Amino acid sequence: MAIYSCNLASVGRTTHAAGTAGCHLTYIGREGAEPIVEAHAMPADPVEARSWMDRQEAADRANARVMDKIRIAIPRELDAAQRVALVRDFCRDLTGDRVPWMFAIHQEGEDANNPHAHIVVRDRDLDTGKRVLRLSDSARDRIAAGLEPKAVEWVRLRWEACANQALERAGHRSEEHTSELQ
Repeated sequence: MAIYSCNLASVGRTTHAAGTAGCHLTYIGREGAEPIVEAHAMPADPVEARSWMDRQEAADRANARVMDKIRIAIPRELDAAQRVALVRDFCRDLTGDRVPWMFAIHQEGEDANNPHAHIVVRDRDLDTGKRVLRLSDSARDRIAAGLEPKAVEWVRLRWEACANQALERAGHRSEEHTSELQ
């Protein structure tokens, strides 16, 4: 099984300078990184996405979370198309496509030996505008909302499951299956 990494952070209006969220979108989609970019319910073009995010942030409450960002290491055992499918599946699994998301996969040039994806999630339900995932909430608030208490652990477990499924589809067995065969 591939070793994986999954990091989660939030950008908030009170914790970051105005425009930080939008700036992050242009950073992950920068031309020099040769990214593969996909988005759901927001522009896929990084410049347009930045403008969109800036407008969203301006409409938020003064203490709102603007976005959550997730950085994941993608298994090198997968080819480029399998990596895109994996990250897309993970975004859909994580969000249920109820909220806007965007990802940029970096796997060319300096990143050829370190394929990874930057994922941005705008936690606002497309129909109601209310927060759904609540990734930056406390364990107590997540429990009150009917969610798993530890958001980071929940995201990492979802990533692990998606990554292992993609590896198995590609013909790579995970360690637990290998040990069962021995």
